[in-house]
Amino acid sequence: VEQQNDMLFGLRFGYDFDYYWGAEWRLGWADPVVQLDSEPQPFEGDFFVTDVSLMYYPWGDTKVRPYFQAGMGATLLDSMYLDNHPQQATLLSTPFGMGVVVAPTRWLSFRLEVVDYLAWGSNGVDTMNNVLFAGGMEWRMGARPNSYWPWRSSRTML
Repeated sequence: VEQQNDMLFGLRFGYDFDYYWGAEWRLGWADPVVQLDSEPQPFEGDFFVTDVSLMYYPWGDTKVRPYFQAGMGATLLDSMYLDNHPQQATLLSTPFGMGVVVAPTRWLSFRLEVVDYLAWGSNGVDTMNNVLFAGGMEWRMGARPNSYWPWRSSRTML
């Protein structure tokens, strides 16, 4: 069986509950092309991942924010054949990796990361390492922090 590399598309939802700690929930999907030795035509497979990761930011809440992440989730595969019959598998996965977030403004950030989504094998499926090199943008939402300058304490920061 040969599988080509493919783009992984997804969404993330996160919450920073401290200057140094946060959590993110991720949904991702891809349609890699799979080629079997026994089949003349390649076919599109389905690959879906979801997980929750704990994020640690050693520099705190700064404009350049490196981080480490580790989590738990599930990997759903719909691109396997066993005895020439299509099969589906759901595997436990543990993502871990590191990256950096750069925030030029308060509401917009850019992210680069390297993460290994380790999917633990079961039911005839081998353990898989899916290494992801990702880049993206974040739209940060939330209330503006209050400015605690001695006068006009009701003022908010930009």
